[in-house]
Amino acid sequence: MWSQILMEILLDLPQTPESKQDFIDECRRRYKNNASQQTKITEFEKTYKPSNALSWYAADSFLYRIVNKA
Repeated sequence: MWSQILMEILLDLPQTPESKQDFIDECRRRYKNNASQQTKITEFEKTYKPSNALSWYAADSFLYRIVNKA
């Protein structure tokens, strides 16, 4: 139940270039000592679109871990 509510809140957040960059900056900070996740964060920064959000979430990566810790 909690995760469903969280996902609904996240989907309703305003999407701006600044909010995306803030999220990326936080991910880089959290994974500063993990080169493989840094590579995935860079790929996310370059290729993410709302239409592929589920693919990013389902992948074994920083995004899945961060969302599930929230």
